[in-house]
Amino acid sequence: MSNLMLRYYKREQYELDCETVTPMFLGNAHQEAELRAAPFKALFRYWWRVTQRAVPDVALLRSKEGKIFGSAGDDENSGKSLFTIQVSYNPKFFRADKKPFPKMESIPHPECEKSHHKVNPLNYLAGMGLIHFKEGIQHSYFEAGNPFRLILSFPEKNEEEIRPVLAMIKAFGSVGARSRNGWGSFSFNNKRLDIDKLSADLTLHTGDWIVGFLEKDYPHCLGRDESGLLVWLTDFQDNWFNAMKTLAHSYIQVRAGNVDDIGKLDPGHKTFADRHLLGIPLTNHSFGAWGNNMRHASPLHFVVHKVNGKYRGIILHLPHRHSREQLPKGINQTDVWKKVHRKLDGLGLKRASYKECLS
Repeated sequence: MSNLMLRYYKREQYELDCETVTPMFLGNAHQEAELRAAPFKALFRYWWRVTQRAVPDVALLRSKEGKIFGSAGDDENSGKSLFTIQVSYNPKFFRADKKPFPKMESIPHPECEKSHHKVNPLNYLAGMGLIHFKEGIQHSYFEAGNPFRLILSFPEKNEEEIRPVLAMIKAFGSVGARSRNGWGSFSFNNKRLDIDKLSADLTLHTGDWIVGFLEKDYPHCLGRDESGLLVWLTDFQDNWFNAMKTLAHSYIQVRAGNVDDIGKLDPGHKTFADRHLLGIPLTNHSFGAWGNNMRHASPLHFVVHKVNGKYRGIILHLPHRHSREQLPKGINQTDVWKKVHRKLDGLGLKRASYKECLS
């Protein structure tokens, strides 16, 4: 059956009742707040790839992805998406704003000499592109607590493939600018989504983290070590911004602190070093011939969950090798990540169960 016919034949539809948990910087061409379907579809594509560990290479992965989510081109695999997503909301209740965030006490950062070794935790997680240290918030955003709805439609035959993606997004999904740092976290509910089944889906897509790490240089599974899932939970807080504060503190300690006698990760000086594995670029650190143009997304994902009116941070490590194109010579990548895991454990963070990831 052609893709054209599948777009209309025997479809499944899921309606997800959603709520923003942390401010969502979901912008239009002018980087101002606009709720659109495209970023959410990109989110589904990303987490779909994480469920595709069995696909042996990138070429086949792209071909398979294009058949479900659509692809441009003139070859036999190009075509419109079989997966559609719509966003709906009530303008009376879904609000964009640009007001300042609550004032927060600074937290220690051993490397920030100009600010007397202190940083604002929200500014730290947002970066200069979203929040200027003097001029404040640079772009409008959707406030925490905004309700909206996602309406998904896809061929009936793809339901077993889409459900694990829903599990991943419910556990770890966030969208918009700086979404890996906890911004744009959102929750959703649907009476057809059973927690036990979603937990089983996450289990199915989890493996030994070192095996997964060595297999591919892109995210393709959840990881587990002898202590459990590579997912850490912070304590509950009364609001989203204090949950973000705990995430910021944990990240600073992992990157630049001394935890259980494990010193800071080496940021290097014009050479590839340990800290580059956590994401590139690094502030005030150029990298040889690449200068400040080198880019690599962090394998650490931060998200905030709202559970019974309380908020807690979640830290996920998606295990995969560093990009082949950047070739971090002379660095034992698994040793660096073992240090990161030990630091997170040493901060007193709890390892999460599958059901806690989905709460």
